Amino acid sequence: MEYGLKPTDLTLMEQINLTDREIARRKHLFDFVPEDEARLLAVKPFIEREMDTIIQRFYDKQLENPEVYNIIGDSETLVRLKLAMRGYVESLFGGVLPGRICQ
Repeated sequence: MEYGLKPTDLTLMEQINLTDREIARRKHLFDFVPEDEARLLAVKPFIEREMDTIIQRFYDKQLENPEVYNIIGDSETLVRLKLAMRGYVESLFGGVLPGRICQ
């Protein structure tokens, strides 16, 4: 990591120096094949359209657990978590690079 940069200044891929070779190894580990990439791309419009509902249902379920409820603690934290979740899900579908899905 470059001097003066905080981890939050970098993407996850930049932080862990994810190489093409490592991506290929991880894909192999999970038996991730080109058809899987095509499936992800096929559901992308649905995910984009239903993103708010998906995230809301996820947190509704999480908040049924008293421990999770107490950890989240307040509405501002919940809003930040939902925004972070949105960014994460978008990155899953936005991480399509030539020949690979990552991020």
